[in-house]
Amino acid sequence: MKTLILPLTYEDIDNHFKSAERDVKMMEFVSPLIENEEEIAIIVKNINTAGKLAFILGKPGIGKSTFLHSISWRSHLKIRKIIDINVNDFLTDGLDSLFDEINKICNDEVSKNDAGICSIIINYLEYIDEYSEELIKGFFRKLNGLLRNKPILILWPVVSQEDVDKMILFSKHVSGTLYQRDRAIVNLQGPNSVDYVDIAKRTIKVLNDGAELSDFGLTHEDLVETYNDFIKLPLVEQNIREYYSRIISKWEINNNYLDKIRIDIPKPTEVWFIFPFKEAESLVNQFSRKGNRVEDAWTAVSDKFSDYITENKQRAAKWDSTRLQLALHGALKTRVMYLPTNLVITTSLAFSDNQNLITLINKHITPKHWNKKYQTKQSLKLSPIYKQLINESFPSGKRKGGPVLDALNTAEPIYKEVVKWISGGGGNDTHLNKAFAQTLMDCGLSNVRVEREHPYIKSVYPDIQIDLGHKIICLEFHYTTQNEPHIIADYCLKKLDIYMTQLQAFLK
Repeated sequence: MKTLILPLTYEDIDNHFKSAERDVKMMEFVSPLIENEEEIAIIVKNINTAGKLAFILGKPGIGKSTFLHSISWRSHLKIRKIIDINVNDFLTDGLDSLFDEINKICNDEVSKNDAGICSIIINYLEYIDEYSEELIKGFFRKLNGLLRNKPILILWPVVSQEDVDKMILFSKHVSGTLYQRDRAIVNLQGPNSVDYVDIAKRTIKVLNDGAELSDFGLTHEDLVETYNDFIKLPLVEQNIREYYSRIISKWEINNNYLDKIRIDIPKPTEVWFIFPFKEAESLVNQFSRKGNRVEDAWTAVSDKFSDYITENKQRAAKWDSTRLQLALHGALKTRVMYLPTNLVITTSLAFSDNQNLITLINKHITPKHWNKKYQTKQSLKLSPIYKQLINESFPSGKRKGGPVLDALNTAEPIYKEVVKWISGGGGNDTHLNKAFAQTLMDCGLSNVRVEREHPYIKSVYPDIQIDLGHKIICLEFHYTTQNEPHIIADYCLKKLDIYMTQLQAFLK
């Protein structure tokens, strides 16, 4: 039976086709959204000597990215080119680096406007609450000044009315010409749900090289039945991504796909990647979702990892979309988390039995309570790792100052020396893992093992392995001072490749 390919994100579509054929293929299954195109056309028509910004408001999963890329081949819109900006690549220096990238694109593209204007899409920046009001206003002030002389259309996808209202409020304090009157927001509803079945059939055919539903053990009735169950959901949960997810589930049920894996695997395994450098919290947020439920918290974002796979030929040869989904949300469940830097130091001071490590840390001045077991355990119990292990939600929102920031600043230079020690100075990260494991056990967790072989995924030795009874948790720590997003992606994908290779051997 063939493996069903059905995209849940625009990135899945982009990764599936060669860039030269992507638009031609998409024309075969993407349904135009005429009303939204008309709104875009009116904005474009009024761009002469000055550019404009418009927010594309729509709930997750309705096809915002697909729509935005479809406008490049809708000739009546007179948009010559679409340029994506992945803001995760330009926020290391705050909003300034994002503006610099927009400025660069404008300078490169305005001279070609005789053939149609260029449109910039700002991706993965759906809210800006983490920045100060001064920085936000400064960003919009510079953007307003830039667009006064650069006839470029900026489209900014967002999912929340509240978030876009805040951004418009900030921008209006410092600009008056960013938006076309009454068109600051384009409300995107996505395709009409009554067309979902036909869209799904066209999409399956195109993305699976002309294969028919029967090649996947599916029928037209299966799609209709799935749709009829789908429209019973609350309206806010109805979107084409959810419908596609249910088709995939239907296919899996029909072919007993996951059942075969579950029968062979004695106990579910989760792999948690832990990053303890100072900036880890903000970077980890790019790769994982907080979620409203504990079960969903810190789960890996497929789209983000897909980006790092497609840009590297060696990785792309190992990771197709199916294997990635199995590694992140199927045969394994992957979470990406951070550990406050100070906890690496305090657990080592309070619970390590390695005198060299303790001596290295004690060369620095640390708060007196950092070597106390009771205080260390209390600090650990407030961490995202411990909360997740005991099935409690971790409070949302980034911790920005006060004692938390003081602890991070105190720990950072010590952590850097510890990293040097374990990476070439005669030390070993086993000592850090043992100290952290001992702290977990003193906090009440049992069945905690350090660098021991997984019970059925042979030749895999997690840094720390915790058997919770109903599942096995594998903690993989990356003790590094490199604070770039690609470091997180590289480490996770390399480790997951080992897990999946050994797991596939086990299943065979």
